[in-house]
Amino acid sequence: MTIRFGRRSVAAGLALAPLWARAQGALPQRPIRILVPFTPGGSPDVLARLLAEEFGRRSGQQAVAENRPGAGGNIAAEAVARAAPDGQTLLLLLSNNIVAVNPHLGPVPFDPLNDFTPLALLARSPLAILVGPDSPARDIPGLLALARQRNGLLAYASAGVGSPHHLAMALLCAIGGVEMIHVPFRGTAPALTELVAGRVGVMASPVGTALPLIREGRVRPIAAAGARRLTDLPELPTVAEQALPGYETDTWLALVGPRGMPEPVARALSEAALATLARAETREQLLRLGIEPDAGTPGELSALIRRDHARWGEVIRRAGITAG
Repeated sequence: MTIRFGRRSVAAGLALAPLWARAQGALPQRPIRILVPFTPGGSPDVLARLLAEEFGRRSGQQAVAENRPGAGGNIAAEAVARAAPDGQTLLLLLSNNIVAVNPHLGPVPFDPLNDFTPLALLARSPLAILVGPDSPARDIPGLLALARQRNGLLAYASAGVGSPHHLAMALLCAIGGVEMIHVPFRGTAPALTELVAGRVGVMASPVGTALPLIREGRVRPIAAAGARRLTDLPELPTVAEQALPGYETDTWLALVGPRGMPEPVARALSEAALATLARAETREQLLRLGIEPDAGTPGELSALIRRDHARWGEVIRRAGITAG
């Protein structure tokens, strides 16, 4: 069940510069919108605005990030799926919601595998497994032992049904062979509050959000949930390193457009997005927000979309997760 992300170094991104000069004329010659399926102010919003700045600067046209939240990302996704394939309407795609989770929880007004043109893998938002400061669990084997000791009554928090937090813990239970009680909240912040207060025993959380609490000692990380260790907590072993080979739950951000985009337009947008990530100031700004740049080609993104769609669909079915 391991997924390996396609990676591109800064040098590789910079190497695209000559290609950009040849492809620049293929960029849309009218305003470009990047739809963001979240409210303003979050890290995906920041990433979309950085891309819009670069698109606008290179094309000479207006390029904006437009927030279109609602229905777990489906509203923005449907708008892009139905847009003209001219490169003017793009989507900042969050893996878990739109392509890997929502289609398995109920009907969606688009085909997550065929209605979009993959343009670029952009970044990942790493998760960590956290416990309260007084928890007896010091690592993943200790957490699994605690869950067995509590006979399935150990509670874990999440930011809602089908959220990355929820799926990370559901996968942990499935691979670890334990049962826990899922307690969903409306967002990461209230879930972390309950963890700090000791009313839930564990949760998976985006590292950028939890880092202040970690540094204050109000929550304790026991494992990195992704395929590799965390930039901010390099001494923290992954779940796979500790106990469960194959466990990996990073979420990722990517750029897609409508199906049927002309190849020159798609290529120009892809190269511009990867060039944006190659800029040192962009990478530094994302890292400050807890997002790790992880650039990948359209082909790598396409493969990742299909793998995550199948992988999380299986987790959802095994765990009996439903929208209700």
